[in-house]
Amino acid sequence: MTLPKISIVTPVYNQAAYLEETILSVILQGYPNLEYIIVDGGSTDGTVEIINKYANNLAWWVSEPDNGIYFALQKGFEQSTGEIMGWINSDDLLAPRSLYTIADAFATAGKVKWITGIPVTIDKTGRIVNILNVRQWSKYNYILKDFHVIQQESTYWARELWDKAGGGISITYKYASDLELWTRFFKYEKLYSVTAAIGSFRARPGEQLSSIYLQQYLAEADSILSSMEKTEHDLLVLKKIHFYDKLIQYSVQQQKFILT
Repeated sequence: MTLPKISIVTPVYNQAAYLEETILSVILQGYPNLEYIIVDGGSTDGTVEIINKYANNLAWWVSEPDNGIYFALQKGFEQSTGEIMGWINSDDLLAPRSLYTIADAFATAGKVKWITGIPVTIDKTGRIVNILNVRQWSKYNYILKDFHVIQQESTYWARELWDKAGGGISITYKYASDLELWTRFFKYEKLYSVTAAIGSFRARPGEQLSSIYLQQYLAEADSILSSMEKTEHDLLVLKKIHFYDKLIQYSVQQQKFILT
């Protein structure tokens, strides 16, 4: 079987303490059709030296000042060519062999255009400290502002969907552009939940934008979801919906692991 090219972008700025572990979690996957891109915002803490150490494993990298994570991501995705896309932040990790899980999930059925795995949280030392239950998703969860949590570290999509949804990540928002991207994806395709670990979020309370600016993130999320397009059909469905409970399973090597 020919494995699809998977493009992964890592945006980074002054994360020398964690970046090497992130890089190794990607390149030690042993996935033969990986396109790995790192976009550094002009770090001064040894980050560039770490990137140089693994430059031969990278498809492209750059170190120059930018305007934040979403600018860096857009710059990286513009350099990418993979059939499947996603990003891993510079302190988070991919689960071992998870790129093969991603490839299997997309090969399961042609209609799968984006997936998310089981949300996993690690602490500063890399210990797994929380694993959430897999859940089923639909755009109605988002219309109802029930968005906790499509974990960005575990979410991958087809380039076809990326292009259809505008071909870019929004730089309008400072904290919630991942959520805004999901709302655009929901306009075109269902999100499939994979009952497997794909990525893990490293929780560092008081050190990350996601914890320091949580209230600002929630305010952006509320604004994005309030403006989410709702058709008459959507509103009729919302009168009836309690939980999106339609279940379809597909088999990959005898393992049923995808939920709609």
